[in-house]
Amino acid sequence: MIKIKPLGNEELEIMMDLWHIDHPVTSTYVLEKLESRRNWALLTLMTFLLRLCNKGYINCDRKTGSNLYMPLIKEQVYKKKAIARFLYKMHENSFHSLVTSLYSNKLINNGDLSELKAFFWHASKGGSTMIEQLFHNMIEVSITIGALVLLVLLISPLLCKMYRAKCHYFIWFILAVR
Repeated sequence: MIKIKPLGNEELEIMMDLWHIDHPVTSTYVLEKLESRRNWALLTLMTFLLRLCNKGYINCDRKTGSNLYMPLIKEQVYKKKAIARFLYKMHENSFHSLVTSLYSNKLINNGDLSELKAFFWHASKGGSTMIEQLFHNMIEVSITIGALVLLVLLISPLLCKMYRAKCHYFIWFILAVR
């Protein structure tokens, strides 16, 4: 299990930018991305980048002559750990406590609760296993083929008059292969 240290607000802001870039970048590039939100000097950014390196969040490649930074921890991994940490610390691992707090503080509404209910219903009962899905597919195919066979049987007298026996056998063969 990966041990992830918590991030400060500034570090998280830097990581959010790095997670949305798919190639190694220089500190100048990161500074330009942050420019509209933060009025940092390059030295300030370098301090935060060093902290992120020390915490194991990013890698600094010094081989090229300029420092190139790349995330080591994926965004989804961090989010999963951060949410688990928050739920544990603030709500003693109680999802009920979390939702109650959000609802009582009007941070979610009845529509959000309906979405949660639908999500959990689908995850617990509505989500089907592979065997259930296979069974449903087999039933669907059986019903479809049954209807086609019935149709062929109903129009069989017409087919015999219009087409030779060879064509008639060909139709049954196609149904059997289907």
